[in-house]
Amino acid sequence: MFTINQTSNANRLHMVIVALLLVVLAACNSGPSYKLETGPTGLKFHFFSSDPGGKTGNVGDVYDVNAKILTETDSVVVDRNLLFKRSKPIYPGDLHEALNLLHRGDSAVFALNADSFFYHHGIPKPSNIADGEDVRLFIGCNEIMNPIEHIIFMSEKELLKIDDFLDGKGWEMNKDTTGIRWERLQASAPTGDEIEVGDTVEISYLYYTLEEKIIQQSKPNDYWKFEVGDPLRIPGMSRVLSLMRNGEKVRAILPFTEAFGEKGFPPLIQPYETIVIEIQVHNLIKT
Repeated sequence: MFTINQTSNANRLHMVIVALLLVVLAACNSGPSYKLETGPTGLKFHFFSSDPGGKTGNVGDVYDVNAKILTETDSVVVDRNLLFKRSKPIYPGDLHEALNLLHRGDSAVFALNADSFFYHHGIPKPSNIADGEDVRLFIGCNEIMNPIEHIIFMSEKELLKIDDFLDGKGWEMNKDTTGIRWERLQASAPTGDEIEVGDTVEISYLYYTLEEKIIQQSKPNDYWKFEVGDPLRIPGMSRVLSLMRNGEKVRAILPFTEAFGEKGFPPLIQPYETIVIEIQVHNLIKT
């Protein structure tokens, strides 16, 4: 599925075919016509289609898959597109061992112990899954991305989301080389000092998601001291402040690479979250 610029029509067709195959397989598996093989660590699997010469992945790569998880009684637990980041196996016969067997374009089913799967991945086990039960994970592997490809992939998706947000708001914003969008909401006096890296500012702020969920905001007259360029702070804040003068108020959109990154800051900020910030500088302390 992944290309640097855009998904090709052929790959789009492939994704549709894989998705349809998974639906058909899952619908027909009340009496499975396939036989599971058992690997040396106890992992049970069956491949419906496989391309031995296809692209494979490594630890740290991200797998873009269509996934359907069913219980032994065919109850659906998950049915959607997912991104799995592969790590070293956590326990014998786990999900990461399953990913190691996949090539791009493969479709397969894996039987995974539900207790181990949900526990080791920090996910509450659904109430309709009995203790000791196996779940069947049907996977259609659309793409395997190395970390750089994955960041580009997520950034391209984010760019489309930001453009849709701006179109809906009707905002016309400047854009810098990092992808930050910004606009002045309130200008300072012409003589307001420029803010530079190393300066300390006292600011009021509001930041929220593209869904307009408020994450945090300052209280009236309770200013936050911020050292511009502090490496322990999110880089986008310093970049925006370095565009400002004392007394100005600016609104900006920070892509996840300039905000809280791939991990986010749960539970307040999800991984890959785009942040909208409004900042006003009330006092500037020059270095």
